Amino acid sequence: YQVVEFKNFSFSGTNYFKTHASKLTAFIAPGCKKLSGNGCFAGCSNLTKVELSSEFAAFADRSFMDCARLVDFYPTTILVKKINISCFSGCASLKGGFSFTDCTSLGNGTFSGCKLLDNISLPKVTSLSASSFSECANLKTLEISDDVSFLGDSAFSGCSSLSGDFFRKMLDEDITQLGDGSYDSGY
Repeated sequence: YQVVEFKNFSFSGTNYFKTHASKLTAFIAPGCKKLSGNGCFAGCSNLTKVELSSEFAAFADRSFMDCARLVDFYPTTILVKKINISCFSGCASLKGGFSFTDCTSLGNGTFSGCKLLDNISLPKVTSLSASSFSECANLKTLEISDDVSFLGDSAFSGCSSLSGDFFRKMLDEDITQLGDGSYDSGY
């Protein structure tokens, strides 16, 4: 099979598609409002398209981690309150932009390695976890709250397309912590 289509799919268990990861090219579930189970699509190396409900509201940890060929993801406006750890990490082919209008929290490595994403709107996010956007080389526009108080380690490492004005705006007096202090240089 190449395409899995479900009309009323509600969630996926842990690594549900792992056994068939190399065969899955599209996941179309317009009724799906929630993904649960860590890594439910992790490593689906040939997955190119995902279509979920426009009312989608919950990701699991590592939901699409290392889906390197994932290009198309719908909806592009997503109503989640939080994006879990490494949710889209390693989705190197994911293009375009996303709006997370209700999201207040990002897990570590949320978009790490999403080299082709060019814009993301997270207007309510005030804390950026470690490696949130690392290696997002094409990211030109990132909308986040003016009240950001925490920047995790390497949150923007490799984000060469974000402007200096973006960083100057972020690094104002409201920042109370840079990094989580977990880095140990061995000295």
